[in-house]
Amino acid sequence: MEILKSFLHGCKRLLSACPVLETLIVQRWLMDCVTTFTIAIPSLQSLHIMQRPDFHGTTDGREYVVSTPSSLKTLKVLDKFSRFRSLVKMPKLVNAEIKIRQEDSNKIMGCLTSSKYLSLCLTSAGAVLMAKSCEFLCQLEYLELYMY
Repeated sequence: MEILKSFLHGCKRLLSACPVLETLIVQRWLMDCVTTFTIAIPSLQSLHIMQRPDFHGTTDGREYVVSTPSSLKTLKVLDKFSRFRSLVKMPKLVNAEIKIRQEDSNKIMGCLTSSKYLSLCLTSAGAVLMAKSCEFLCQLEYLELYMY
């Protein structure tokens, strides 16, 4: 437990020491032991959250808290196993590529309202497409929709 606290503290210190960081790519591994990964970087313009290549199961109880302010322009989330505990509105978001758990789809759709280019890959797109948050995708110019 002490090693985990030390690791999380180190990550937080590293990220807070980068006040002009614009791009962050997060790829977690099965053995990282971090259950909640918080991303709060005011200058962040591009965030990529990638599925771990060593995990091929179902959900694993890990989660993300994304509280980047209005600077985020690109969001790429390719992780069907972790979940989002918290997300904030992203009014400057232009590009989004989303492949997530069905349970998180309504949460994230409300944050994508300013997106012009959107790629969605969901297990059941019907529920997402019926969501009230879809009504606010009025700036959308390009859409890729993958259903499986």
